[in-house]
Amino acid sequence: MIITKSASILKSTLTVSVIIPAYNAESTISRAIASVKMQTYGAHEIIVVDDGSRIPLTDLPLQLTGNTRILRKRQGGVSSARNLGISAATGDLIAFLDADDQWSRERLADAVKVFCEFPEVQLTAGRYFVHETGNYSGNIAGPVLSMTDQTLSLKGSQAFTTAKRISTPTVTIRREALQIDRFDTTLITAEDRDLWIRILMKSQCYLISKPLVVVELRPDSLSHSNIDTDCLCMLSVIHRYSNKIGLIACMKEYSVVHYKWACGIGGGFRSWQHLIKSVMYWPLPSYFTRSDENHPHRCRFFISLMRRTLLAHYLPNT
Repeated sequence: MIITKSASILKSTLTVSVIIPAYNAESTISRAIASVKMQTYGAHEIIVVDDGSRIPLTDLPLQLTGNTRILRKRQGGVSSARNLGISAATGDLIAFLDADDQWSRERLADAVKVFCEFPEVQLTAGRYFVHETGNYSGNIAGPVLSMTDQTLSLKGSQAFTTAKRISTPTVTIRREALQIDRFDTTLITAEDRDLWIRILMKSQCYLISKPLVVVELRPDSLSHSNIDTDCLCMLSVIHRYSNKIGLIACMKEYSVVHYKWACGIGGGFRSWQHLIKSVMYWPLPSYFTRSDENHPHRCRFFISLMRRTLLAHYLPNT
């Protein structure tokens, strides 16, 4: 069932708390807040959590209204910032937005309509536009279309794979679902994927086919600037759920992480190390027949890496 705009959504009594973690986001936070205030379904409250920014957000000339508040804390990472926002939230639903992203105008309306029509659903997410800093790619990413616009009960590897495709700024979740489960503060990255896996494995979800968010892919973000940290955290998450997703799925997931690790390093001995590990975990080509998150096919990357290695060996000064 495709969710469309409906006048009945305006009569919903469900309230939404919006949580925006922010760290040194003085150049983008106003835009993020503005995209919330422009929603066709108004937020009950906007909670901005300043995670120890060098310039406190309270010192900035932000156009804040009565339903917007700023909580400041010592720097502890995005997980602790979101967890503080969850503890302070009073809405029936909690929606997440990052300080450098922005929502479409009907982002909340589309999510609330799902919760009104499907009381059993605990989490909604959707597809999103990918915006690389300085270069708008126009790509749409997120859950595969075959799994959208329907209620889903996911288990095992299917829940794991789906959670990896969810972008946090598209997520809306019932506050009651977060009474026990929170973001894991021991994970520097992949903390959101970890939480969505836990939620998906125990409750129903609904994935919206319509793009809900413009996600900014910043080269200085933790998941892009520190490939070692990001991959180590993802390996930890895979190990954590290995008994639930099964041996074959684990081998595939380990293989993908090491492959991305090799791509992220981009060359040299360590890149070869992780490419070899990727092949050892999953030597069959079927899992790498198409690009994943803008990484080249594994075979193409092997050829490219071989070419660079040979050039570095025979033409060291070029």
